[in-house]
Amino acid sequence: MDVLCLQGFKTIIVYKCVVYRITSQLELCGEKVIDEDMLAKIISAFHASDVFLQQQYQENVSKKYSNLISCLLLVEQNNELLVTNREARPIGIAQLP
Repeated sequence: MDVLCLQGFKTIIVYKCVVYRITSQLELCGEKVIDEDMLAKIISAFHASDVFLQQQYQENVSKKYSNLISCLLLVEQNNELLVTNREARPIGIAQLP
């Protein structure tokens, strides 16, 4: 899982599916995969410019991988909404009513 990088995937869901497939294969081979290892991998997969995000997620998200993925999914959805809103109404085009 060292080669997986969040930026290499189009969405968090795709990343989650790949990680799930890999962990399932490891468990079938008798390897024990724990949440702490998965959390460490995903946090270390953040881009170097996102050091602040690494620290924030590490400190504020509980020690469950599923909680971190849920948080990242929510952030991704919010970002998509912001982009959609920005494209629908570019800054400086019209004043707010």
